[in-house]
Amino acid sequence: MSGHLSSIEISKWLAGMRASDAERHLAECSGCAAKLERAGEPLVRFGAATRAWCAAQTPAPRPEPIACAARRKRRFVAMRIALAAAAALMVAAPLYRQHQRALEVARQDEALLEQVQAEVSRSAPEPMQPLEKLVAWNPPSAHSGSSQ
Repeated sequence: MSGHLSSIEISKWLAGMRASDAERHLAECSGCAAKLERAGEPLVRFGAATRAWCAAQTPAPRPEPIACAARRKRRFVAMRIALAAAAALMVAAPLYRQHQRALEVARQDEALLEQVQAEVSRSAPEPMQPLEKLVAWNPPSAHSGSSQ
């Protein structure tokens, strides 16, 4: 190596590309070592500033207070109750619909039975009822003793 380190060699050294002859020269030459120190100082400050900024941006983990844990537990219990209610509704709704359908079928059956009962209780079919009124037949009673 001839003379002192050039600015390119110092830049390579700071970037991590270190040659063995440059390392020997820095160990022997205090001027180049000081020049390297001055060139690296802004990088060291920048690195420190970056680490400080990152530390300020990241909140420190705080221990969870007991009140937060209790609140979380209450929310969990409330969530479980809400889920249980939703499950009950999911089961009850189809059962209620099935019950309502069964009631409607029962009403329809009752109406049909009433119609059948009305038809069966007539002495003659509906179209023949006017004739039945014309021929009102009353059988003779056994007590009326007319001897003619």
